Amino acid sequence: MRSNKNRRSLLSTSSKLRRQLIKATPLFVAEALEARRLLSGTFNTPASFVAVTDTSTSWSDAVNAASITPMAGVSGNVTFATAVSYATGSGTRSVAVGDFNGDGKADLAIIDAGGVGILLGNGNGTFQTPVNYGAGNSAYSVAVGDFNGDGKPDLAVADYGSFNGSTYVGSGVSVLLGNGDGTFQSAVNYAGGINATSVAVGDFNGDNKLDLAVANPGGWAWIGGNYFNQSNCVNVLLV
Repeated sequence: MRSNKNRRSLLSTSSKLRRQLIKATPLFVAEALEARRLLSGTFNTPASFVAVTDTSTSWSDAVNAASITPMAGVSGNVTFATAVSYATGSGTRSVAVGDFNGDGKADLAIIDAGGVGILLGNGNGTFQTPVNYGAGNSAYSVAVGDFNGDGKPDLAVADYGSFNGSTYVGSGVSVLLGNGDGTFQSAVNYAGGINATSVAVGDFNGDNKLDLAVANPGGWAWIGGNYFNQSNCVNVLLV
């Protein structure tokens, strides 16, 4: 008898959850369906995504923002408004989302040839002119996290480095601590393998501090008087 009551209770709870999901706002549903495929943030209503374009020399590099059209429920098509381009530096190749000035509006951090560009959001799907900050040698990708636990978003940048004829120099990861007002401190560089191309943030050892994982396609380097061949790998930097 108790088993039947428990089964009916579970079925009732499941039905309630389904009804709540169907009645969910378009923002919740769109984000739930797209979270694994889109870099998303609440740039306007109901939800949005951004894409970075690294074009040829005959075109300007740009970051493009587009809005998701509201969805009536968990099923149906998702369409996007026409992309709006914001000029950036050359070689734009990565973008991340965060509220860098604490105004509750989503901002953008992009990577270009000059390092990191910050586009503060106006909260209506538009963005201000980029403000640039230096990173390491040949910045390649960017991730957002609070690395010093002060409640302000910081930046981690994967630096590809460059080959000077005998070794790769400047490859690794740069950390720019945020001031909470949309500005950032000077980059502090850390070794993170050769030819770093991507960086991710997570608490890998369960100490409630954010660590870094850096992807490296490998290469040759002259270290300590010897050539060093690094295979494809991921380097993990624990705090």
